[in-house]
Amino acid sequence: MPSKRKNSGVLDWFADFSVHSVLLHPFTMFLAVTIVLLIGSSALWKQHKSQITKDQFRLTVDKIDVNSQPDWIRSDLRKAVLDGSRLDDYSLLDTDVVNKVRDAFKVNPWIEKVVRVQKNASNVEVEVKYRKPVAMVEFGNKHLLPVDRHGVILDGSEFKTSQVGDFLRISVHQPVGGQIVTGQPWPDARVIAAAQVAAKWDNRWNKIGLFRIVNHSPPTMKADEVGLFEIWTLKGTKLVWGSAIGNEQAGEVAAEVKIKAILDDVEQNGQLDARDVQFLDVRGGRVKAVKSKMRQVSSPRRVEPVE
Repeated sequence: MPSKRKNSGVLDWFADFSVHSVLLHPFTMFLAVTIVLLIGSSALWKQHKSQITKDQFRLTVDKIDVNSQPDWIRSDLRKAVLDGSRLDDYSLLDTDVVNKVRDAFKVNPWIEKVVRVQKNASNVEVEVKYRKPVAMVEFGNKHLLPVDRHGVILDGSEFKTSQVGDFLRISVHQPVGGQIVTGQPWPDARVIAAAQVAAKWDNRWNKIGLFRIVNHSPPTMKADEVGLFEIWTLKGTKLVWGSAIGNEQAGEVAAEVKIKAILDDVEQNGQLDARDVQFLDVRGGRVKAVKSKMRQVSSPRRVEPVE
């Protein structure tokens, strides 16, 4: 008898079974909804996966880590590089992102050299050597353009008017200006040579009242045709510096020897502007007075002998 009742129960269950009841069963509905959500999520992920990944790893300013900028650069170079090269179109997942970042930083006027670029999981590390302004070139109608030690033209908008006095000035006769481009060397060998002289002085020129590096020879792109330089004080005393660095003539001492001679002379004899003399000469390694104006001082070929 017990077995009959059991079989009867199974039969009763099958009797109550129907497709409609299965479809409306809570567990069946839960399973169906879960399957639909999984399929929908998978489809959406496949559709938007690339965009989501790209946004997550897109190269932005905060994902570029550069060694500290010097005080003379006020703008954020990372942003300038991104804006100027469309690096934000690239992702950290791109295989060539390191080369793209290196190329973008190379062409920035403030970058002298890209030392290292390394990609990590979350950013790109960049180590660079920054250009340093050493002088302001007098150009046009009261215009001043900064250059580095190689005569490379820098971005003048970075400087405030109050900063102009922090740099030696460069003044050359009829400066070439038709082809000046920020980030490129000034297309005039006289300016490049003057920038090298300014760089040798570093900040030592300021304490003895120097103001302007002057060259009167004709415009040229040939270094061996650059005439002699004068360095003027703020009050107009003219110091005959001599040849461009590396092109010293017979009897002419090197740049560092000239600088030491001038500094030592000022320490012993007082400021240059306090003397009753307009022209001084340091080409021979000591500061001496010149009685008359040297008309040939900037001529590349006709030069008075150095005593």
